[in-house]
Amino acid sequence: RRASPDARIVVSLRDPTDRAYSHYWDTVRFGREHRSFREAVEDELAGRLPAGREPYLRRSLYAEPLQRFISEFGADVLVVYFADLTRDSRAVLRRVCEFLAIDPFVADRADLEIRNPFALPRNRAARKIMSSAGLRALARPLVPSPLRGPIEGLLLRSADKPGIDPELLPVLTGYFAADRRSLEEVIGQPVPW
Repeated sequence: RRASPDARIVVSLRDPTDRAYSHYWDTVRFGREHRSFREAVEDELAGRLPAGREPYLRRSLYAEPLQRFISEFGADVLVVYFADLTRDSRAVLRRVCEFLAIDPFVADRADLEIRNPFALPRNRAARKIMSSAGLRALARPLVPSPLRGPIEGLLLRSADKPGIDPELLPVLTGYFAADRRSLEEVIGQPVPW
């Protein structure tokens, strides 16, 4: 607030289970995760977070951090939902434009193609390349932006994201239940998950 007194904050919230699961697959994609999602969840719930591993569930707890933003910025915080964004991107973009005092015609002209489809490394060599932060950092300034997508296409293969283990769903729902109730109090409305 001190750095930008006129700041307007847009927060996009995703179903916490879906967000955690997506985060998990992102780390698998980049070769930083070798446990199953079940093992990762069980480890995190037991307080066993292996060195260098990211918490998947804790980062999906929204109420407390959102409360801090709302306490500081009040009406200058807009909450949108990822599910709405995927269902009707233009309507959400119009709402964001109006909130930011940008002419909403931008929403009608914006390119709204999917930019981050689910994909996995094609093979062990691709997994090694994707998991090397040093190699990716070295390549970033050397590979022109227009070539990055095609190169990534050589390393990754499109796939259908595997479903979450159905036995794990009640565990995750239970884990996120208290935060969901707190979040609904913070924003003053039910969340769509």
